[in-house]
Amino acid sequence: MAVALAALALAAGAAKQPLRFGQTAELDSIKILLPVLQGARENPPKPPEVFRYTLSRGGQSWIEDRCEAVDLWAERQFVACWVDPRGNVMTMARIRKTLPPALLGVQVTRDAFDRAIADAAFDVLPESDDAVVAAWMETFCRSRAAGAPTTVKVNTSRLAETLQIPIEDPLTRAYAFRLNPQYPGQAKAENGWFALVLNLADRPDGDTDRAIRDGLIGGIKSTGFFDGSRATSVKKNRSRTPPASVRESPGRERARASIAFMDKWWYMDSPNYIMLSDNQAAEQFAAKLLDELERLRPYFIKAVPPFGEVEEEVGVVRLFENEADYVAYLQGDFAEMDPRMTAGIFSGSRRELVIRPTSSAASNREGSVRDILKHEGFHQYVFLALAGRTPAAWFNEGFAGFFENCDIGSGSSGIVVGESKRHAALLERMVKDKDVDWVPAMTAFLALDYPRFYAVPERNYALAWGVVYYLMRGAPLERGQPYADVIGAYLAELERGGDPGRATAAAFADVDMKKFCGDFTSFWRTTKERQDAMRKPWR
Repeated sequence: MAVALAALALAAGAAKQPLRFGQTAELDSIKILLPVLQGARENPPKPPEVFRYTLSRGGQSWIEDRCEAVDLWAERQFVACWVDPRGNVMTMARIRKTLPPALLGVQVTRDAFDRAIADAAFDVLPESDDAVVAAWMETFCRSRAAGAPTTVKVNTSRLAETLQIPIEDPLTRAYAFRLNPQYPGQAKAENGWFALVLNLADRPDGDTDRAIRDGLIGGIKSTGFFDGSRATSVKKNRSRTPPASVRESPGRERARASIAFMDKWWYMDSPNYIMLSDNQAAEQFAAKLLDELERLRPYFIKAVPPFGEVEEEVGVVRLFENEADYVAYLQGDFAEMDPRMTAGIFSGSRRELVIRPTSSAASNREGSVRDILKHEGFHQYVFLALAGRTPAAWFNEGFAGFFENCDIGSGSSGIVVGESKRHAALLERMVKDKDVDWVPAMTAFLALDYPRFYAVPERNYALAWGVVYYLMRGAPLERGQPYADVIGAYLAELERGGDPGRATAAAFADVDMKKFCGDFTSFWRTTKERQDAMRKPWR
């Protein structure tokens, strides 16, 4: 009993551990020194989730990508975020614009959002009424205000004004402040409003509020360089590619902006990609990954030519320093898979390829990460290249597996596409099974949507890879090349109508499925046919 009581006392003591502010973050671009939660790590924001719609009017149809307007609004005003080991989260933002009422609860394109938010009527100015600041805070916190803002009289020499906005969510504390340009050294300070929001792991009490007032708000100060000149830090940019070779785009600018105020995070540009990372030991590895993606890209284009103008040409790649952050970042985004079981994943809704961390280029996990990069890199490319069309699961996963099993030569040499030992071994067993009626089995497989495809992953990944590998490597050796038009016909129909099922039907419309299944199974049963395919490289 004494042991149990002692354990309860320890647990109670742990639960009441006071909030503490330790290290100071230097937000160089806005010249603010800000105390942050003790032991906290930088917590990068996810890009707004993108929802894809096929719309029509009259006889015309088109594809639109839309986001929740409130997510686009918050993205524009975000500065930085930190999370401590106990799960307390601290976010800083600029209070620049209120959300237009017409955009509340709606999804919009980025262009439509830009047009709406440009109206000066939604500007939050230094002289704006406290009620305007409170309305901004309600939207940012996604919770209603519980009363009128109150003045916090702390650090009044450096801060012109500090407001606490009471929020109905009991675990949220929200503050707005402005720097005082009359304070020595702050004459050129931004005099607009900034926000500090704390989402707490435990219900706050008086000690929590005192810690925030004294340890956080009481410690805000300028860097003291407003009246002089200061060299711009270049540590953010680890790029090795000449700037003239880098293809600028709104997506690249948003990626850079998302980490602009985060001390540990850096970026590396290449012509068609941008890498974001907080892994200080992985710069050489990051350069290698981007180089391989760039060298794969011409082969991606050869296999799947882009449809007209590509909406967003840059591929965003994120490499974390530790696995816990990788898993936490992806949690909740994928119903069909557990991020803990992945080495990397492309999120179409977030427009990012996220890589599980590896300690260095010499890590024994490097090979696995690089294979995953090839696989997920194809998914990222095809998502951007097909003008909003989503290819069928067999096509998308088949080609991703096709490229995953390639060797990238050194220098100017090309790639060599080999067999997947794992998938080939399963296919060999499948084609020897006399109980399989291949025509209906293949027809059903090609018609699988993504949930049904992922429901039996081992079998379906092997089949998808096997079909694409055969079409790309084995079928060109067949007499008369009866399947030469399958991939081209698939892409042509997908570009015309956008429906992956109809595209599959069009691709195989002129194919004798009994003969195709016979040729396909013969290929995977016959060593010589596979060796012949290997001798004729796909380049």
